[in-house]
Amino acid sequence: MYSKEERQKAVDLYIKYGKKAATVIRELGYPDRKSLANWYKEYEEQGGLHEGQRRQAWHSFSPDYDDSQVRAAVDHYLTHGRSYSYTMRSLGYPCLNTLKGWIRLLAPDAVKVRVHRKGTCTEKGKDAAVSAYYACPEKPVEEIAKEHGMTRSTVYKHKHKLEGMGYNAPEMDRRRKRKQAKAVEQPPAYEPQTEKEAELMAELEDARKRLEEKDRQLYEMTLRNAILEKLAELKKARAST
Repeated sequence: MYSKEERQKAVDLYIKYGKKAATVIRELGYPDRKSLANWYKEYEEQGGLHEGQRRQAWHSFSPDYDDSQVRAAVDHYLTHGRSYSYTMRSLGYPCLNTLKGWIRLLAPDAVKVRVHRKGTCTEKGKDAAVSAYYACPEKPVEEIAKEHGMTRSTVYKHKHKLEGMGYNAPEMDRRRKRKQAKAVEQPPAYEPQTEKEAELMAELEDARKRLEEKDRQLYEMTLRNAILEKLAELKKARAST
């Protein structure tokens, strides 16, 4: 952290500028308001600043722990897999934020940094993932998401977004294909034993065909409406430009 000379310089300027913390921080580039106030308080109460700045730094936000406890916690973290939770469970102290503060002061190179991959969840990539979702109904969504560098929930969220824009028809097509892919082999056809059974079976087959035709018409109508809605949106967007 800061040496005794750096802290003394900040306190001298703080007194010179009439205790205006913002002016001191703007000129020196350090410290924060709380640290400057603590340094000034120590200077006034003790007539000077002590050498052990690191101790002062961590004791400013964790005064209930001595130096040995602080160093023991940081050493345990560094030598036992660098796990916050394991260190806190093993030692019984401190809280998560306090432990992170100690590590930032004593071992800044060991601070965990969350790295986010860029460019993997662009709109173009999401569109490609949803297209693969519709085109391969038998393929697990987890696998599709992994291939396109995103999570399963991202694929579903983008799918729902597109459905809200009139893309619900492809989902019906996907369900139809999935049902066909999972269809099991049908048992041998039943041979009617009487004329009455033959008539009933003919009526049943005719009803089945009518139902399939209605289902096909519904699917085509839904698809047509989705296309028309999208075309209307495109015309509206072009007219506004």
